[in-house]
Amino acid sequence: MAAWEEERKAADEQALEDDPVPDEKTRREAIEEKLKEQIDKETAYLEELTEKFRENGVDVIDNIGTDISADYVHIKILDKLKTRMQYRKDLIERE
Repeated sequence: MAAWEEERKAADEQALEDDPVPDEKTRREAIEEKLKEQIDKETAYLEELTEKFRENGVDVIDNIGTDISADYVHIKILDKLKTRMQYRKDLIERE
């Protein structure tokens, strides 16, 4: 058993020498860079999607801060859609 543990420790040390573990700062920077790239990709996609919606005549709601409660965001969305719903062209009551 002791020989097995010694072999395992030697193998672990050899693995660390071959592929050292990066320090926390390096790992954090790599993760932050990946997240920034992902955010940039998603932002570009949403901008393209928004532009396509506008080209097709779909109302798009912009500039709603999500750093507030979900209930408040819901109220803001309803407020921005209120005029669209009241004065739309396909209102059944107008027929």
